[in-house]
Amino acid sequence: MPWVVPSVVAALCWRWIYAGEYGILNHMLQQVGLIQRPLQWLSTPDLAMPAVIAVGIWKWVPFMAVVMLAGLQSIPKELYEAAEVDGANIVQRFRQITMPHVRNLSLIATLLSFIWTFNHFDIVYVMTKGGPANATHLLSTYSYLSAFAYFDIGYAAAMAVVMLVALTVLAVPYLRLMRGESQTV
Repeated sequence: MPWVVPSVVAALCWRWIYAGEYGILNHMLQQVGLIQRPLQWLSTPDLAMPAVIAVGIWKWVPFMAVVMLAGLQSIPKELYEAAEVDGANIVQRFRQITMPHVRNLSLIATLLSFIWTFNHFDIVYVMTKGGPANATHLLSTYSYLSAFAYFDIGYAAAMAVVMLVALTVLAVPYLRLMRGESQTV
């Protein structure tokens, strides 16, 4: 369900959950006895980024789980049965059958996750707008503010190009690794 919810809606809901005086998270933590007074999750520089990261993880883990489940379901059962007849234990079956069959899929899912996280704008902007004290700024949020708040379009465009180059530099070796592995299988 978290993956289906639009990012802006998720960010607004989590902003209410993290609210200092009336947020459900502070209430629950106080009831359990983990905190004495409410924490200001989104207005404390040390807590803001972990709070935003937790929302990102909450939002994207279901997608990764569905992708991995699809990969696991595509492995023929006969391979496991043959390995079991040959005397392979569960660790050997995992290493010799499961991992090779889901390796490319996990590489693609990891690459997509990295790119989406690198360009994560909506959750950060809705929850904190890059604050407090620029603690949650990403290149994407800073580029947006440079263009539309400070009206420095050239600087924002330059940051966007740097983000593109950085992602390309990281993605190309990753994709070559995948291509090399798929040709050997």
